[in-house]
Amino acid sequence: MEKNIVSSFDVDHRTLEAGLYLRSVYNIDDQLAVRSWDLRFRRPMAKAPLDSGVVHTIEHLMAYYLRLDEKIGKRIVSFCPMGCLTGFYLSTMQDVEAEDIRQALAKMYKRVFPIKSTDDIVGLNEVQCGNPRLYAIEPTNEAMAEYMRVLFNETEAEELGIADVYKAKCGAKKVLICAPTDREYRAMRVALDKATNLRNYYDLVEVGIGKALSSSGVAHTLATSPVKYDMLAVIGFAAATLGREQGDIVMPSRAIHHDAIIPDGFIPEITDPRNLCGTDPETIFTGDSFVNADIIREIKSRFGVEAAMFDMEIAAICQVAERYGNIPVLAIKYVSDVPEAGHSEQSYDEFADAYSDFTELLKRIENVEL
Repeated sequence: MEKNIVSSFDVDHRTLEAGLYLRSVYNIDDQLAVRSWDLRFRRPMAKAPLDSGVVHTIEHLMAYYLRLDEKIGKRIVSFCPMGCLTGFYLSTMQDVEAEDIRQALAKMYKRVFPIKSTDDIVGLNEVQCGNPRLYAIEPTNEAMAEYMRVLFNETEAEELGIADVYKAKCGAKKVLICAPTDREYRAMRVALDKATNLRNYYDLVEVGIGKALSSSGVAHTLATSPVKYDMLAVIGFAAATLGREQGDIVMPSRAIHHDAIIPDGFIPEITDPRNLCGTDPETIFTGDSFVNADIIREIKSRFGVEAAMFDMEIAAICQVAERYGNIPVLAIKYVSDVPEAGHSEQSYDEFADAYSDFTELLKRIENVEL
């Protein structure tokens, strides 16, 4: 296939991970060349893009402070945001290497972040900027810390003096928020980007629907992330029994596979209930199928419960969490439907559209004590 005149169009963005990449080299003549670097903050498609205020703020800060770096500052040609809002392009002279950029970014982060007010954003005024009202403070701090965690593991961050990207405020937790669907992922991404003064550090991942996809998605994240998480928070929507109403927020206290029909005690790692971080009395039953009123009545009878919720991921994710150091798991769900009350799949869709604000879910995650 003929090479595209736009180098980024030759990249399959469906497989592109967050990171730092040499995208192309432009030879100006026999002795002079310019390198184009991809500073990819977010994985395309799998992660929601950066907020436009975050992109604008980072553009101001990086364009200025990277040029102050003693090694690469005078070798920078340009710095600009990607139109897709998942990262930035940095153009340098041909003698700049990836490690030079990593070190410059670490030094810039240590010097500049966290920012506290608009006074910390260079050039954010009507004379020097075309839109000085477009900025973000706390979401920019979060986005930069997230990118530093992509570029540096915990040991490297400690050595470079930027350990704060892993170590939050006193009493804070490092939380991996797991969203089964794209709709749930995007709703939580908006809540995180709007939030200010968060107590904890958060990473957010879309893990997929059902036991196999969700458990493998969580396992992949835990195996590849440099972060040692203090808690997994599984968010989204779930069905409930009579006694709950659509829109209730429930944090169940136990999780069980309801479709594992195995003699008691034969394979306890599958059939035993898992304790969750929630304090509500409900047990959440996990299975690879939607439930209706008949299925719910059978489950309630078989397990001897009255108050319950139903999803397709939690119990499987708990098993993965056990394998990766017994990480505590929180399930926090909006009640989307009560099948015993006659709610249908149509009512679920209508509900999900109406309850797209996950701000309250985030607030409750913030207040969980381990």
